[in-house]
Parts: sequence; structure tokens; C-alpha cells
Amino acid sequence: MGSNLAMAEGASKASPRSFSAAGPQLFRRDHASSYGWWEHLAVVVGRRPPTAEHVANYRACMVELYGRYPEGIGIVTVVNDTSTPEPSGRDALVQMFKETWPMMTAALFIPKADGFKGAVMRSVMGCFILATGQRDRIRIESTLDAGLPWLATKLLGPHAREQLPVLERGISRFYDDESRWSGAL
Repeated sequence: MGSNLAMAEGASKASPRSFSAAGPQLFRRDHASSYGWWEHLAVVVGRRPPTAEHVANYRACMVELYGRYPEGIGIVTVVNDTSTPEPSGRDALVQMFKETWPMMTAALFIPKADGFKGAVMRSVMGCFILATGQRDRIRIESTLDAGLPWLATKLLGPHAREQLPVLERGISRFYDDESRWSGAL
């Protein structure tokens, strides 16, 4: 019986993960962000600076997804051209990431801002990296195209290249749809 279990574990490790063409499915929305799940990847679109409410929903998105994929999850967060978080939101984000890092295989942050504002947003995100000490599992890039190959490799290993077009289409579509959303909750 032990050898059957070992064979089954080996087969599951050898089989590549893949992402369905359907793309991310909406998990939850709040005034600041939209949160989606796509297999073992959380996709977050930030529309406004984070607050404590936002951070609670962000955390729930990751924790509940991890409950489905305890071997580890990925996260990609695309933040629209918004201002930096207020101190309470910043503190809550740092605390959340300290608590949730053991769940994550990789995290990619994309601040969608140009010039000085983009530099400030990347700097604030860099502070999260320093505060959590997880430099090997997080990246901040200016575009999805620049960061997605790294994220896909972290999540999928040698099968990343074949999944890149599916990932790019799905994340871009979710971002486009949710960044335009302005409906009432």
C-alpha cells in the first residue's frame, strides 16, 4: 500500500498545473478592489487606496483559496493609478503579508502608474517586501508582460511557457472588466 501512495504522490507532482481558458472568476468586490480566483492563482485589481476593509477582503481571498490549494497559491495584484495607502491600510497590508506568506508560492505586483507616481507606488510595494523578508517570492514590475514570465515559472515550473498566452489573456480581461467596474455593492 505504501508504494501505491508513493506512486500516486509522484504522479501528482509530475503532472503540470494548467489554467482554464475561462480566466479568473470573481470571488468578491469591495469599493477598493476586485478579487478573483483562477485555479491556484488569486488575481486582485486595485481601484482605490487600501483600507482595513480592503485588506480583510484581500486576506480572505488568499486564505480561502489556500484552503482549496494547500500546496501553495500565487497572487497577481494590478493596482490602478491610485494614491498610496493611508497608514492604517499600509499597516494592515504589512501584517496581512506577514501572516499569509507561508501560503504563497509567488506574488507579482503591477502598479499601473507612470513617472513619479509610479516610482512612489513601486517604493511602497518594495517596503512590503522588506517588511516580510520574502524577496525570492515577490516581484514588482511596471507591466504584466514584464512580470508574467517570472510568475508563471514560479507557479508552473517547466510548463510555464505554454501557459503564458492563456495567463496573459485571462488576467488582462479580468483587469479590464474590473478596473472599469463602478457599480454599487
